[in-house]
Amino acid sequence: DSDMMDFPILLRKAQEGSLEATECLLMMYMPMIEKYARLDGAIDEDMRQHLIVCFLLALRKFQTDS
Repeated sequence: DSDMMDFPILLRKAQEGSLEATECLLMMYMPMIEKYARLDGAIDEDMRQHLIVCFLLALRKFQTDS
């Protein structure tokens, strides 16, 4: 996608508080989040929300080399 930023830049902006960058990263990982939120073939909404919260918390803690 031409408007997709470089991943490290996107990560840094999300860590600095950019809601747009955070949303972009979340959308990148949403297919995997939804894959692991499935129970018997259907999305378990509680698990989906839990995984999203874990993802957002992990964004804050993720260390970069810069």
